[in-house]
Amino acid sequence: MNHVKIKSTIIIFLFFLGIFTVNSYLGRVQGELLASTSIKRLTKSYYDPHNTTRKKAIIDFVAALQMKDGGFVAWLTESEGAEDLITVELAVKALSKLNALNAVNTDKIIDFVAKSQCENGGFVVRPRNVGKDEPKIIDIECAAYILYVLNGYDKVDRDAMLNWVLKCYREFDTPYGKYAVFYDDPSQESGWALDIVWGIFTLYWMGELGRVDRDALANALLSYYEEDGTFSGGFLPYETTYWCLKALLYLGALDKFDEEKRERTINYYMSFYNADKGYFDPGMGDPLANAPSPVFVLSLLGGLDRINKIKMIDLVLSCQSPWYGGFASSPERIYDESEVGLGSTLGALEILEALGALDVLEENFTVMYRPVWHGEPYVPREEEENSGSKLN
Repeated sequence: MNHVKIKSTIIIFLFFLGIFTVNSYLGRVQGELLASTSIKRLTKSYYDPHNTTRKKAIIDFVAALQMKDGGFVAWLTESEGAEDLITVELAVKALSKLNALNAVNTDKIIDFVAKSQCENGGFVVRPRNVGKDEPKIIDIECAAYILYVLNGYDKVDRDAMLNWVLKCYREFDTPYGKYAVFYDDPSQESGWALDIVWGIFTLYWMGELGRVDRDALANALLSYYEEDGTFSGGFLPYETTYWCLKALLYLGALDKFDEEKRERTINYYMSFYNADKGYFDPGMGDPLANAPSPVFVLSLLGGLDRINKIKMIDLVLSCQSPWYGGFASSPERIYDESEVGLGSTLGALEILEALGALDVLEENFTVMYRPVWHGEPYVPREEEENSGSKLN
């Protein structure tokens, strides 16, 4: 497994971080108590109790993660140099869901992406890696999404970008039908489901799925379907199933996922559901970390009525840090600057979106620390907070 796929593994896990229920009022009281005693000096935020809304607090937090070159880091404690395309994609997704893209410098984001393009049209994970690393399909997918949402394709060599993706595409016939795959490494001898997923996503964001055989790609993805209702060909079936079903959705091929398959997949995730506590427990990570994949899949396959939505919403809201506004992976970590991160914040938004509950973020919320943006206090521009967003 190469370093890029290891990187993508980490990001996927960051995407699915979680916590148990904690009362925000208790968090505020604890924050005031600890702030009045001995606290270590924070590097990327400063003590400034202020009333806001949950939504505004999230926007402040995400905006604080943007660096001078336009890229983003995943935690307040990270310094410039850690930003990459994968993290930028997470930030753009989060702000897009909140209709707050104008809270950050989008021109610099596009510039960061453009500088990550190689001469052959592909992309590497960050500008300084151009000429050093080989382009990967996961990186071009990140670039494609960001450029789609920010209308930035005119700032890159789009033709070269498209040609690079299509060179990764291969069709072949088998006794079982026609299949199509994406490889970003000519030395690969066998397929990998997530490479196919990233290729589909890339062409989807570019509006170029008509260039490939959608039916053959759907057949290839379905070849990874297992009898237990999951998809193999990735890191963990629990997460890979989410990505493969999303790719089938973008292909317009969910009709190939028949009722029997749907029921198996729903039952697979429900086997991890703790009805008393209202969360999923597959034996790894924290409750919120394990929720985005099954919640999205259940919403896609018509199984959301099998879980307690109220408890799930309470779980999500309980993980918002009353100190920094972002989300952490557990209640024990919501007061730790190094644990409140972009991945868990986006994961929380994904869950609320799937549940049709993003409006709960309009609730009042008190934040004890104000994140620092570029070394100075950052305040989103109120008049631009409702800027438009696109499909995620």
